[in-house]
Amino acid sequence: MTNISMSSFTNEIELIDPPRGFTMPHFIPYKGDEDPDRHLKYYCSTMILYRNNDSLMCKIFATTLQGEATSDHLFSIVKDPRETIRDYVKKFKMEKAKIVGYNEDIATTTFRNGLSTEHPLFGKLIMGEELTLAASYALAEKHALWDEAKQSNKNESKKKHMERSPTKENSALETFTKFTVPISQILRKLKNEPWFELPPPMKSDLTRLDHTKYCAFHQGPGHTTNGCLKWKQYLEKLTNEGRCDEYLNRSTKRPT
Repeated sequence: MTNISMSSFTNEIELIDPPRGFTMPHFIPYKGDEDPDRHLKYYCSTMILYRNNDSLMCKIFATTLQGEATSDHLFSIVKDPRETIRDYVKKFKMEKAKIVGYNEDIATTTFRNGLSTEHPLFGKLIMGEELTLAASYALAEKHALWDEAKQSNKNESKKKHMERSPTKENSALETFTKFTVPISQILRKLKNEPWFELPPPMKSDLTRLDHTKYCAFHQGPGHTTNGCLKWKQYLEKLTNEGRCDEYLNRSTKRPT
């Protein structure tokens, strides 16, 4: 809806043939600095005797507007909690661009009120003295850069922490017995033994597994046989039972 001004309807109002006995009610003019819904309800209650005359209701309504009335959809623009400040500014600018001759003071207020009162930008905007809409945008841009810098630092710290912290599998590698052949080759030779026990099927979501890798011990995708922690643990148990001596170095073979 574009802006409405009283002057744009002057000629049309003069052509209206008002009903007999019609007297122009006294209205409190709407200046665009309050809730438009409240003004509309006030107007309808004042013109209740003529509510069936749509033409008259529409034309007289224009006389209740003083200057330019901001498009009411601007009041409904609020920042979504999942939305970034940069996206909120972009959305607000797009909606404001639809308004012809908008009131800057009202636009500045609605831009601020679209933020949560708990947002740090809201506090700076409400305490700022005579901030223009352009100045509000500039302040929002600084907050957007600040948020992005904090997120970047957070991601970098997380990355460094992961690099410093070894995984459980990598930590466990240091305690496993070393063999003369890959453990996937040992599996191929031992899995047909009567005492060999295969693990139960994996219960994880198959759609999220890495299908470029295959584990012969679990008989499914997700990781390699040589990198399977469960197979390494079971193989260690078989080694302690003396079932893998042929794959050990002479220095690490268990005594008979």
